[in-house]
Amino acid sequence: VALPSYSALKQRFEGDGYRVITIDMVRFSKRRTFGRHLHHFFQILRQSAHLSQIIASEKIDIVWANSLQSLIYVFPIRFITKAKVIWSVRDNISNKWKGYLFSLFATQVICISEYIRSQLPSNKKNKVIYNGVDLDLWKPEAINCNVRILKRKEASTVHIGNIGQLIPWKNQLHFISIAIIISRFIPNAHFFIIGEDLFNDYPEYRRELEKKVIEADMADSITFLGHNDDIKSIINDLDIIIH
Repeated sequence: VALPSYSALKQRFEGDGYRVITIDMVRFSKRRTFGRHLHHFFQILRQSAHLSQIIASEKIDIVWANSLQSLIYVFPIRFITKAKVIWSVRDNISNKWKGYLFSLFATQVICISEYIRSQLPSNKKNKVIYNGVDLDLWKPEAINCNVRILKRKEASTVHIGNIGQLIPWKNQLHFISIAIIISRFIPNAHFFIIGEDLFNDYPEYRRELEKKVIEADMADSITFLGHNDDIKSIINDLDIIIH
């Protein structure tokens, strides 16, 4: 498993017995100067060559690129090695030309929805495979129900939550607008925003969210929980999830 050096997944993979290789991967952002983009371009080429060497020496047959950013690092592999590349597309592709361009470098493309597949060129190598859920892990009786993360003020309180990083395209602003409307009809509802801007890329967005909560006089009804790894217990505590 090749991971960026800043990834928190390294220990989890190693704990499960995987061999982990960390590489100096760029965290892509729109807030970069031309010089910074140029520096990243050469850095990506170096790391791609490094990955290609590993794939050749380990005689790896199949490489799975989990997201568009991963594919950027492995697309040269098609030209340097004999390995096949599977590209898993999980996110919205903002520019259609990117979908057309990058799909050329993949042997097979896995799309997590029909909507994602519609953003790619129509061909036989694009397959829709929905994200699976292990029901044995996620059923309430499999979760430690004695651990209550969300404390109910009253038994009749309705817990409504939204889970995701605090970044603009997750659109927690819309969730707050929904909460304002719902609270008019369900006065005993309490709303939870679960997540954080883990890389501190958009600090002004967090301030914008907090400002909207205060302006709507919803500070007593909306709680920012921050990042939490125990998502199963949180979901078990919620009555409704708005995604």
